[in-house]
Amino acid sequence: MSGNQQTSNTGTIVTIIVAFIALSGVIYTAIVNRETAYIPIWATQTAEARLTSIAQTSVAQTRLVSAISSTGTYTPMLLPTLASTATLSPTLPPTLASTPILSSTLTGRIAFHSSRDGRYQIYVMNGNGTNETKLSDGSGDDGSPSWSPDGKFIVFDSKRDGERRYRIFRMNSDGTKPQSLTEAAFDSNRPAWSPDGTLIAFDTRRDGNQEVYVMKPDGTDQRNLTERRSDDGSPAWSRDGKLIAFDSTRDGNLEIYKMNSDGSNQVRLTNDPADDGSPSWSPDGKQIAFVSTRDGNREIYVMNSDGTNSIRLTKSDGDDAGPIWSSDGRSILFFSNREGKFAIYVMDRNGGNLRRIGGLDDNFDPAWFMP
Repeated sequence: MSGNQQTSNTGTIVTIIVAFIALSGVIYTAIVNRETAYIPIWATQTAEARLTSIAQTSVAQTRLVSAISSTGTYTPMLLPTLASTATLSPTLPPTLASTPILSSTLTGRIAFHSSRDGRYQIYVMNGNGTNETKLSDGSGDDGSPSWSPDGKFIVFDSKRDGERRYRIFRMNSDGTKPQSLTEAAFDSNRPAWSPDGTLIAFDTRRDGNQEVYVMKPDGTDQRNLTERRSDDGSPAWSRDGKLIAFDSTRDGNLEIYKMNSDGSNQVRLTNDPADDGSPSWSPDGKQIAFVSTRDGNREIYVMNSDGTNSIRLTKSDGDDAGPIWSSDGRSILFFSNREGKFAIYVMDRNGGNLRRIGGLDDNFDPAWFMP
């Protein structure tokens, strides 16, 4: 064999070997790609690379979360804005599948009444239960507080100065300058400020039975909305101010109804042999929380705003009452004696993540102002 032929054969063999190696690489790559076809790309990155990728696709975004301390205090924590130029630590984001329903950040202020000093008086505390402060100091009983939409005023019912009847009062949110809005000749209770601040709904016995009335914030232009011979009370405004839910005995036992804000189109929502009362609208108007004795004691339920799909949220040996939605619709505030004395509690809108707010001091009727 000549030298030229030997060189040619050697070149052919080398070419075949190179082609075989290349083909093997293609096959290997195809196998790897097939096996990793359902693995998200961030799963094959380093921790720093994953956070960098997240940062680059989340520029100028923030998230508000709740940091829970070992003492049970809920403190709002604002995560910093992520940017591609930020210095990132190798910490992985939480798995989305394990993220629970978001709870309300316990901010704002909660007004309530308490008998801790012998008489019922109005108190306020921070949304996380700290800094409980007494506002009213009447000689009688004060209760059922409701915030004005701007948080500057609180209306409440009061039986003070030796009077035998409850009147509706308004005061500044710091407790100063209490002013009577209704007469003392008949009981007036449970005021509820309209979302636009122009009206206050309340129930009163001025007509012999209990009716739902509205009036202006200065106490003028008081009008009967329900006009029935039954007892109607506990008015609650929808967030858009177009509807009022209330409870009534007009069909025998206590049930929940709704009506237009002018009193027209009164419609029954619940129909149960047990008592259903104390309605509270969700901010989006799709649900109503309420209290029912249908399972024996008083428990918190929620239903669609047309009365369908009632679901029990609480379960205790005590009594749960006074549900109030947070302004973001994520949580429900209520009071309960499940620990012996009445106290204020909060839970997620589905009944989970229940915890107490404030002390065990016989606290009732919370009203939550969240600006």
